[in-house]
Parts: sequence; structure tokens; C-alpha cells
Amino acid sequence: MLYATPSLDADDQQTLDEVDDVEALMSGEEPLETGEKMRAELEGYQRGMTNIQALADAGDDFHYDAGLLNGLHFMLQGHHLDKRPGRWCDGPVYVTSPDDPH
Repeated sequence: MLYATPSLDADDQQTLDEVDDVEALMSGEEPLETGEKMRAELEGYQRGMTNIQALADAGDDFHYDAGLLNGLHFMLQGHHLDKRPGRWCDGPVYVTSPDDPH
């Protein structure tokens, strides 16, 4: 049975546009509407995923450990040096607004 496609609101369209930007960046193209902040986030994600793909055939001696997780965290968040990328938090962690500076 086929269902009608629901109409898209502004948030839906923004999400689709961001997916297009990610696909463009992953294929080496310039994203259409991505600012520098989002570009840094996308490039970090690309580095992390490329690293994981490269480890797919690392062999029987490979294992996930804290060093790998810290390295992946640095790849993703290395442009936020004030947030201690690649290091364990030494206190409590709170999930807040993405606009929160802490």
C-alpha cells in the first residue's frame, strides 16, 4: 500500500538541505549553504568516519580502547579547544542548548 508523502515544514526542509550539504562534503564538493562553524563540524565527522572505515580491516590484534575513543573525540571536536577535545571530562556533564557556551 502506498501512502501520500506528507508536506514538509521549514524544519523538515532545513534538515534535507543539511543532508545535501553533508553528502556534498563527503564527496569532496563544496557544500551549498554551510557556514564555517558547520563546515568544521562536518569535516570532523568526516575524519572520524574515515578513521573507523580504515579500521574495518585492522586485523585480529585490533581492539577498541580509551585511546581510540579519545582520538575520535579529538577528530570530531578538535576545533573547540576550549572544550578539551580528546580528553575525559574531570567533572559532571550536562546536556544543554547547542548555543550554551559551556
